[in-house]
Amino acid sequence: MTFEEMTRLMDAARGVEDFVTANLRRTGIRFDMAYMVVSIHHSGGSLAVGNVGYYGTNRSYGMAKLTELGYIETEQNSADKRSKFVKLTKAGEALAKKFLDLIAQIEPSRKMEVP
Repeated sequence: MTFEEMTRLMDAARGVEDFVTANLRRTGIRFDMAYMVVSIHHSGGSLAVGNVGYYGTNRSYGMAKLTELGYIETEQNSADKRSKFVKLTKAGEALAKKFLDLIAQIEPSRKMEVP
């Protein structure tokens, strides 16, 4: 699945956010934080902190909450000590797959490929 296809599906998911939110409530995170997790997942599991985010939300709060819940961790960029990378933990990978499965339920005619 390309990033553009994933983005289109995320937009579709926003239209039925109540369904997704009800399913995510058990994980302790909001829709925007799940979007962050899926974005990191689609980047290969690691992303520069400045590239993590969701429009209209507080990136720092979301990242702090995801770290607190054990879904992401940060690591120093060895090439540039001024920047950091965010990477998914095993729990974060599982959450990304769960969220993609929820999106697949919204649009069942599309087969979701989860690496």
